Amino acid sequence: NEAVRLFMITRHYSQAVELFQQWQQEAQAAGEAGELTAEERKEADDIGRKVTESLLWAIIETGDFEWAGQEVIRYYRLGPPAEPSVALHLLQSLNVRLRYAESLEILQDLLTEKPDEMAFHLSRAITRIESGRNEEAIEGVRQWAADQPEAKERKRLLIVTLRRAGEYEAAAAEIGKSMEAEPERESYLLQLADLWLEAGNLEEAEKVIGKIRQSSSSSEGWLEAQLKLEIARGKPEAAISLLEERANEENALAVQYMKVKIYAALGQTERAIELLQPILEKDPQNIEMRLEYSIYLQRAGRTSEAIALLEEIQRQNPEEADIKNNLGYLMIEEHYDLERAGRLVRESLEVDPLSAPTLDSMGWWYYKQGQFEKALEFLYQSAARMVRVDSEVLDHLGDTLYRLNREKEAAVYWQMALEDVKSRILTERYLEDNKILLEKKLQQLQE
Repeated sequence: NEAVRLFMITRHYSQAVELFQQWQQEAQAAGEAGELTAEERKEADDIGRKVTESLLWAIIETGDFEWAGQEVIRYYRLGPPAEPSVALHLLQSLNVRLRYAESLEILQDLLTEKPDEMAFHLSRAITRIESGRNEEAIEGVRQWAADQPEAKERKRLLIVTLRRAGEYEAAAAEIGKSMEAEPERESYLLQLADLWLEAGNLEEAEKVIGKIRQSSSSSEGWLEAQLKLEIARGKPEAAISLLEERANEENALAVQYMKVKIYAALGQTERAIELLQPILEKDPQNIEMRLEYSIYLQRAGRTSEAIALLEEIQRQNPEEADIKNNLGYLMIEEHYDLERAGRLVRESLEVDPLSAPTLDSMGWWYYKQGQFEKALEFLYQSAARMVRVDSEVLDHLGDTLYRLNREKEAAVYWQMALEDVKSRILTERYLEDNKILLEKKLQQLQE
């Protein structure tokens, strides 16, 4: 296990594959020789499955996706495991490289073996949407949902697919059908309000939130939705007023922290910093809030203060990999002591070689060094490990591909990053600068 871990950390994936294969052969030979008791055989089977899955992950990381696809399909054919994580990682690894046709071919085989696996149906829908085949994605999920009209998870998948495809009216109609079947469930109204906010239809969002307020047994769901609406309207005073109406001695600190979040979401970062300071004074050891404070300092352009704060947190928590990565990434962004920044990120990666944020940091470090091919390797792996790739990683991929003179691919990633930002910007106004920068990059390509 330690040898394999070291191979993975040092990115010697072929050696890891060889070691896994040797391990498999030895276990199989021991079983055939009758050296195992029934209990030992059961334990060996469990270990063997884990070894096989680790082997498949290592094959995927070698970049030989044809081989990986064959082995993953064979694995599912022999005895489908309960968790689809290995297959999903392979599919995401292909998708982030825009190799959608290969991904869809593998999905077809996987769905033949496990036709009811929702994760595979979701992956196929997303793959089709990302490759510009929206109607096909929607129709495929709609047919699957129609096969079992009472299956709630299939209805949820259809709604998710419609939202990802930007078909908000159709998604709202499907939520409405679910509400008719279960009118007492507040979660459907909350989902509908969130959908209209994402779509930018504030009028419809307001109507739904009004219904939530009338029907809600508690004020929490309504309050969160109403705060999002006021942020989307750009009315911080209305959001703050709502919070202050509910403030008392017991929740004063929590209300203050919610104010911080509101001002941060609106892009009023200095005000968020001002309000967070007294909270930190009362709870100076709260690492999560201190890290959040460092992010606000960076957004406000106070990078030297942000680095100093992260240095202090890192000294107090020298073994925390995430803190090392946060500090290293900020130093990379600011071109500050890149040698040490790279060392911090590598140390973080040694603790967790599969961390998506740390892989992104490592890729960005190589980018700053001008090693664009190496950067691309890490950025692809980072994107493949994210449930939904965020705009920052997509932007990094676009920048790196542009530097490699792969402008068409760069444009795809910048456009995907822009779409992600647009879907969030109404309730996360601080992303406005990101939006402008991405639009500028795309415009320059057209010129």
